[in-house]
Amino acid sequence: MDKIVPIAKYSSKRDLVVQALREMILSGRIVPGQRLRQEELSRMLGVSATPIREAIRLLEAEGLVVGEPHRGVSVVEISSDELEDIAHIRSMLEGLATRQAVDRATPQAFAALIAQLGTLQEQMEACLVNGSTEPIASLNRDFHLLIYDLCGSPYLIETIRRIWMHQPGYIIWESPDLAAASVEQHKTVLETLRAGHAESAARAMQVHIELSGLAFKNFLLKREAANSG
Repeated sequence: MDKIVPIAKYSSKRDLVVQALREMILSGRIVPGQRLRQEELSRMLGVSATPIREAIRLLEAEGLVVGEPHRGVSVVEISSDELEDIAHIRSMLEGLATRQAVDRATPQAFAALIAQLGTLQEQMEACLVNGSTEPIASLNRDFHLLIYDLCGSPYLIETIRRIWMHQPGYIIWESPDLAAASVEQHKTVLETLRAGHAESAARAMQVHIELSGLAFKNFLLKREAANSG
């Protein structure tokens, strides 16, 4: 965590620090188990200690970081079983959100969505071809959340976004095989959306999340076994 990440000068430095730290955690720049040192973060983000402390308290309330006596604050580590549980919950909620997006979005909004998803899909495929899988984590997140934003249910959207904060999406670009499988599954989701089939699109999304969750779990199990060996 030695790279300088400048924070823009706006009204709430705390909120900007929260946003910056959350993105670094979700992208894997700050990894599970890594300690958050206030002086280091203050220097990196160019702010005083106060917004850092306030931001860490908010992230702790979100469940992204945890404070332990005599050890300080660190990023929460997620187990393979917890990841499987998250995938199961996501498959149900995101299948519902996908179905509602097809049924409820206006024709204009839906057409714009399809165009945006097509662009994101092309960008992810280009990353695979170029061997640069790191951007796929954020592209993948955008692909999913753009769909759900059209579901017409603010509570469902908020719930999904909160669950996504505990989804270690950066694993995608740690494994080229996982990245390739995820991008391929997106093709099916996009095809069913283009056809306007709400039930087929919902099921395609559920299958994608279930398969990704299983792949993520196996990836973590192998890594856990390697670390304990």
